[in-house]
Amino acid sequence: MKPDALLIDTALGGLVDEFSLEPPQDLEILSLPTFLATPHIGGSAEEAILAIGRAAIDGLDHNTLLVPD
Repeated sequence: MKPDALLIDTALGGLVDEFSLEPPQDLEILSLPTFLATPHIGGSAEEAILAIGRAAIDGLDHNTLLVPD
């Protein structure tokens, strides 16, 4: 990459070789002044928690247990 390029990786680790382990273990990349890392907390957003809860309730309302005869 060019020195002035930006790489924005919004996926989980593994998409970019340097981030195959989470949290990143590469001290060289972690010490770069242009490197910014944030925790993977998208599932903790209020909207995500509500969506998960609604999906769970929907699953209970619209699915039946298969009971062996």
